[in-house]
Amino acid sequence: MKKVLTDDWQLELQANGTRLKGPPRRLTVGEYDDLPMAWTRDSKAVLFGSYRDGRTEVLKQALDQDSAETLVTGENYTAPRLSADGSWALYSVSPQNAGPTTPIDLVRVPTSGGPAHLVLTSRGLMDWRCALSPATLCVLAERSPDQRQLNFIAFDPIQGRGRELMKIETDPTGIYSFDLSPDASRLAVEKTGEDHIRILPLDGGAPREVNAKGWATLNSLDWATDGKGFFASSQSPQGVTLLHIDLEGNAQTLWTQKGSSQTWGIPSPDGKSLAILRATIESNVWMIENF
Repeated sequence: MKKVLTDDWQLELQANGTRLKGPPRRLTVGEYDDLPMAWTRDSKAVLFGSYRDGRTEVLKQALDQDSAETLVTGENYTAPRLSADGSWALYSVSPQNAGPTTPIDLVRVPTSGGPAHLVLTSRGLMDWRCALSPATLCVLAERSPDQRQLNFIAFDPIQGRGRELMKIETDPTGIYSFDLSPDASRLAVEKTGEDHIRILPLDGGAPREVNAKGWATLNSLDWATDGKGFFASSQSPQGVTLLHIDLEGNAQTLWTQKGSSQTWGIPSPDGKSLAILRATIESNVWMIENF
């Protein structure tokens, strides 16, 4: 039997996020599925989702602590994103076996702890991202029922759904990732398995593509804090590699995990660290005699 476990690690960065300062260090402990998704705005703690003892949790862990603070616990929760000002953790709650048109709730909970509140309900919700303060924009992405369009819609953590910003055509069989630039001026969109990232200006400017030179099969996407590049992962038969890709497509290897198929890197607001996903596989071999 194979079992995949994930946990959070921290990488310290230098040279504008293109090189590591030292080896990674583990943030979370225990055999859980921990998914790092956001930093507090002071860059001193990581927010992550976790599956523990049959339930999902939204957790916050300071870099100088060995245990995490639970923000919310329940069923079918996703890992959190952070509001632009850092005061809210935003996560979704969905029914079991949710389909393309199933209503999904987007919920907010204070990062300092407190009760949760409904932000909005969405059909086809794919992901949501917020800029960094002083920008205030948050954007959610919704797939159309036929999976042929991806609609980007502004929202506010308090006021809820806002106006539609743009829509793009999509492959109904494709898996997509997106992120909002820290200054809220651009969207970046990536189709899993391709070698390029689309940049879509929100002011009506011309879109452009960034081709990752020497790399293919990109499968994660996060803007760098300075807005001058991305953190993305690339999968190969040997394992998975975490990259920094600048706006000209120049790619620098940051970290490689052999035998794994998944990782991503979430940059801290001060640009000095990455929270990364590390996946490990446990396998048991059994022998049956006289069958």
